[in-house]
Amino acid sequence: MPPAQPADGAAAREDGEARALALQGTLQLLAMETGQPGLGSSLLVSRLADIVFVQAVRAHVAAHGESQTGWLAALGDARIGPALRAMRKDIARNWTVASLGAAASLSRSAFAQRFRKRVGQAPFEYLTQWRMFKAGNMLGQGNAAVGTIAEAVGYDSEAAFSKAFKREKGMAPGAWRAAARDVVAA
Repeated sequence: MPPAQPADGAAAREDGEARALALQGTLQLLAMETGQPGLGSSLLVSRLADIVFVQAVRAHVAAHGESQTGWLAALGDARIGPALRAMRKDIARNWTVASLGAAASLSRSAFAQRFRKRVGQAPFEYLTQWRMFKAGNMLGQGNAAVGTIAEAVGYDSEAAFSKAFKREKGMAPGAWRAAARDVVAA
């Protein structure tokens, strides 16, 4: 006779405890690497920070499950998660609802409906916000031309990018760059 399987609640508790121990171990290693740097510490700290982030996302999604909305909760969705990761990985791609639906193994309409339910906004609203966030970072951290940044985040023309950036961020890309430099200089 096979051994009795733990009830779903018990299995979930055990899994949660195992994940908590793994997170604790990762945090201890991170503390050690930052407190006593050695050869390759900067690389380890960077990778450990990535691991902590993924573990935190998993814990959040496990704790809140289907009831949560927003991109963080949607990352855990078996269908929407792959589409979100694809958008983030290839931000400059000329995405369509059909291509995003294909990444999620859903029809266009099913994808759009599920995305809105899980993320709380339409796919292209999310994509535009993500593109403007990335563009804002690029403007604030470097000297790349606005046209180069526009292309990097998926815009064919600098004018279309500038209009979208101003609509989303409330100021033109050049003003954003100047404001970011003022903050750094202060």
